[in-house]
Amino acid sequence: MTVISRRNATKLFGAGLAVAGLGVKAPAVWAQSNMTKLRVGVVPVLDAGAFFIAQARDYFAQERLDVTVTPTPGGGPSMAALVAGQLQISMSTVTTMIQGQQEGLDLKIVSGVSGAKPFPNDYSAVMVRKESGIKTGKDTAGKTGATHLLQNLPWVCTRLWIDQTGGDSSKANIIEVHFPQQEDALLSGRVDYVATNEPFMSATVLAHSDKIEIVSGLMGTMLSGTVVAAFAASGDYIDKNKEVIEAY
Repeated sequence: MTVISRRNATKLFGAGLAVAGLGVKAPAVWAQSNMTKLRVGVVPVLDAGAFFIAQARDYFAQERLDVTVTPTPGGGPSMAALVAGQLQISMSTVTTMIQGQQEGLDLKIVSGVSGAKPFPNDYSAVMVRKESGIKTGKDTAGKTGATHLLQNLPWVCTRLWIDQTGGDSSKANIIEVHFPQQEDALLSGRVDYVATNEPFMSATVLAHSDKIEIVSGLMGTMLSGTVVAAFAASGDYIDKNKEVIEAY
């Protein structure tokens, strides 16, 4: 598990999420008409911690940015909304951005938001029911796993974990279950293992320590040092709004 204080992380997320979707109040000396409005897609996981801190402390408002948060699942949906002009900036795994570039989309990173460190400092993990019998990738044979999105970085790393610990990812049955629903899916037996992320990882283990455990780190463990996620914008938006991007 990550060594970041759970208490501090909870406070920061609480503060950030409390204002998510409501924008940021500008200092009274600035008229709202002087604020640049930004619609930003954010995945509510630990990767976005710096964003929520900035929002809670009015850093965006101090740069004269009126930020409205749109929660997104990340990956393809986020980048699709970005290209369609529904969002000006959006968060996603770098994997999805690379895929978008390969498909001809003009996507550019505005700011990196998270790097990955190996277990026990990994903030993502493979989580299982204690009675599932799963300790390694070999044990996943005939079982059902879940990742937040398919064809995304957690999905890639889950397959790497399976292959590197004695299993065969080409035969793995992995379905899509978003982070907030993974706890119920695991406890109900709908799935046998999940690729989870903070803050859901710690919250689930702390609430159900008698039933659920972590058997491996994930993104930081499989791909140590990787830049996991970032905020991106379209090249066209960046070219036309350089001062806004710099402020962000």
